[in-house]
Amino acid sequence: MFHQFYQPHPALKAIVNNIMILHCVFDKNNPLPQLPMPPLPEQRLFFYPYDAVEADYFLSNKKITLHNASLIGPQIERVNIKLGYNHLVIKVGFQPGALNRFLGIPMTELLQVEAFDARDVLGKEVHSLNEQLKNASSYDAMKNCIDNFLLQRLHKVKELQPVDHSLAMLVKGGGLIAIDRLANEACLSNRQFERKFKERIGFSPKFFSRLVRFSNAWQLKENDPGISWTKIAYECGYFDQMHLVKD
Repeated sequence: MFHQFYQPHPALKAIVNNIMILHCVFDKNNPLPQLPMPPLPEQRLFFYPYDAVEADYFLSNKKITLHNASLIGPQIERVNIKLGYNHLVIKVGFQPGALNRFLGIPMTELLQVEAFDARDVLGKEVHSLNEQLKNASSYDAMKNCIDNFLLQRLHKVKELQPVDHSLAMLVKGGGLIAIDRLANEACLSNRQFERKFKERIGFSPKFFSRLVRFSNAWQLKENDPGISWTKIAYECGYFDQMHLVKD
């Protein structure tokens, strides 16, 4: 198995948080693994150059085969992912609010259950990129293909605004920073801040704060399965364990 997080090209750091590559080859005599994925605050672009991946949406009870380039905007429900036997995934994880700046599309328009075909949003060049990834000679070469693809579109990215610094502050603070303070940091009224926030993220500040906090709790449990839920609730700023259970 190969699993590595890469830092993006320095020129991309304002819009890309990380590039992850995961490659696993499974025994065809055994059932394929399935991974439950909760809603996460990170908005992402996924590439599957090898075997196809199936997604089972938990709430809507809908099963689909994901596009080999799939765009994930605001996510609101758990998805069970069924991997292929030769599973290669390259993920581009965007900075908070950066997908809106990158695409020029309000994230409320991407708020839906299913992943989008990235070609519908990024154009036919995505197909060429997938072919490059499929034929790349190394994982580092794959990462460079992603960098080059994004660098070619960097001139279209909207400039940073004060609201973007508030988004980063919210994520860094684990979803525990008061909305009034975030609006003040963005030099906006609460109403203006909420409108701009939804355009950038797709959710209200309050809902996104809950999503960030829950994501931190989930990652704590993933990284340390033996940790108690009581300690997780304390570490992530929940009033008590029952508030964590409710989320």
